Amino acid sequence: MLPLPATTPALLKAFNLCVLGAVISVIAVANFSLSVSIAVLAALPLCLVPVSLHRPGTEGRNDTSLSGWLGMVKRLSVGAWVGAISPMGMLAIALMASTYNGGTSEPVIQWVKRVLWEFVVLKTWFIPLVCNLYLPLVLQALVICLLPV
Repeated sequence: MLPLPATTPALLKAFNLCVLGAVISVIAVANFSLSVSIAVLAALPLCLVPVSLHRPGTEGRNDTSLSGWLGMVKRLSVGAWVGAISPMGMLAIALMASTYNGGTSEPVIQWVKRVLWEFVVLKTWFIPLVCNLYLPLVLQALVICLLPV
């Protein structure tokens, strides 16, 4: 397997943010509040995705120094954060929060049913927007977090 060039994560992050900016500006024409919520929910965390432009030396892959461990912890914590802002992560967090202290998951299930009903009956754009635009951008940011550099 060929090693990735050192600039690959930075290039992927730049393309990711470029596409997100184009999506936000186009959506702002039709629905400003939706574009602002996407910008706050996606753009701010995706800007925090760490990118390393230097290639470690010959001992870099098995680096046990403190800076190597701190870099790995930072990348994994940002990866966990990006996973948490994904639609599946937010749904899992909502389910855990609703069932905390013996509660029920019924409010979350009712919300999902309502979103599906609005998509089928009212032809809203929430589900296509989340599945076709937001989810791929978040998953690409997650890949950027986990790339071995």
